[in-house]
Amino acid sequence: MGKKNKKYHSIRNNYQKKRRTKNWIKNKLNNIQLRYDNLQKQIENSKKTIINYPSPQKFSFINNTDEVLTYFNDVRDYIKQKESVNLDISDITELTPETITLLMAKLSEKESRKVVLHGNAPKDPILKKMFVESGIYNFVNSRGRKQVSQKNKLWKHSTNNEVRGEMTAEAIKACKELFKLKGINYDTDSLYNLLVEAMSNTMNHADGKISNLDWWLYYYLDEENNTLKFSFIDLGIGIFKSASFDTYKNYMKHIYKGNLLLVKPFLEGKIISSRKTDNEISGKGVQQIIDCAKLDEFKKFIIISNDVKIDVKSQEGEELSDNFEGTFIYFEISSNN
Repeated sequence: MGKKNKKYHSIRNNYQKKRRTKNWIKNKLNNIQLRYDNLQKQIENSKKTIINYPSPQKFSFINNTDEVLTYFNDVRDYIKQKESVNLDISDITELTPETITLLMAKLSEKESRKVVLHGNAPKDPILKKMFVESGIYNFVNSRGRKQVSQKNKLWKHSTNNEVRGEMTAEAIKACKELFKLKGINYDTDSLYNLLVEAMSNTMNHADGKISNLDWWLYYYLDEENNTLKFSFIDLGIGIFKSASFDTYKNYMKHIYKGNLLLVKPFLEGKIISSRKTDNEISGKGVQQIIDCAKLDEFKKFIIISNDVKIDVKSQEGEELSDNFEGTFIYFEISSNN
């Protein structure tokens, strides 16, 4: 018998002995029971009545923030009640790319994966094209292959203080190519700094107890307006619930319950963490994002977190009717500027 055969028989004998141990048999039975339980749950969920929940016709997180936010929070409540929901966007009349990012982030939450969720695409052919070509079908179960545009990119990443260099590189490449069409050699330093800070700091200013959060980055090329539209989302606890705001909130809670009054000191860089460890993570990174946002090359810059929507370009804040648990950053770079 050759050495290879001896080794093979030795491994096989060890495996057969292992299969006869009490622990192996116990684990095997537990795995069978777990698979059975999961199958039963799937059968039970399939028997449930599916709630059809039409989205707002103006399905735009930046242009119709309150309605879209309420819609997703309602879906979250259905999910908490273990209800199966069909997110019906078939009749929408407006769709903006950042809303696709938000939809995908919400569908991928841990709680969302415990129930049966359904969805569809817009009937409007232009909106359907944008939706399908975004790449959203790469992250959900669907029938048939969907054509993804090479000019757009949707990423999901689970991280703990880790920056994804390839994402930044591809986004910068897309931006340089956009400006190259007009013979402009675009300086990408600001975009690079902004993306790095967003990836490494945005989710971490949420709370020291939260780590390894999923976050999403999507850029969409609006060819008609020569504009790249970026959206970045994490679903942590949000900027205004972070430790950086502890001192301000303790002082202002007797004056005003919301976070709108915190927008001005936030934009002015006056928010400094009351915790040493948090100050190293969030206080600096977020301020660098704000500094980048004020540069002329960014045509539009919106931040939505908790109960506040901030237009960084106009330095104005707007109080929302509902709470967004997370941090959303949206900005545009146009070669028309």
